[in-house]
Formats: sequence, structure tokens, C-alpha cells
Amino acid sequence: DSLNDSAYFSEMLMSLGEKHTAYNVKSEMLPFLWPAIRDGLRMRLGEKFNVDAELAWKHLYDFILCKMTEGMDN
Repeated sequence: DSLNDSAYFSEMLMSLGEKHTAYNVKSEMLPFLWPAIRDGLRMRLGEKFNVDAELAWKHLYDFILCKMTEGMDN
């Protein structure tokens, strides 16, 4: 619901990053999730998961990673 509101979405992701520190999750761990997420998307989307779709999802994941890392660093 908040993808159209980048300020709210950013705040939500930073808050999520802060919460993850309570579980001893380090920002260095987050990039390792991409292969599993990518493979899950590929399995679920099938032929719709083409190069363009992968790049779009990776771009979104990189944004999520950036904002969560900001939250973890606070």
C-alpha cells in the first residue's frame, strides 16, 4: 500500500532494519538473501520472470537493502 509514498516506505524500511538488530541481524547479511528471493520469484513467476523483471526486482531489493541498512546503523 505504501509503494507510492516513498517517504513512508523509506521510514517503514528503516524501522524494520532497526527491529532486525534486536535479532542480531547484521547489514552485511542482507545481500545474501537476494539469491533465495530471486530464485523464489523465478519459481513463482515462471516465464514472466525475464531479464527485465529480474532487474526491476533487484532494483527494488537494493532500495530495501539500503533503507534497512540505514535503520540498522541508527
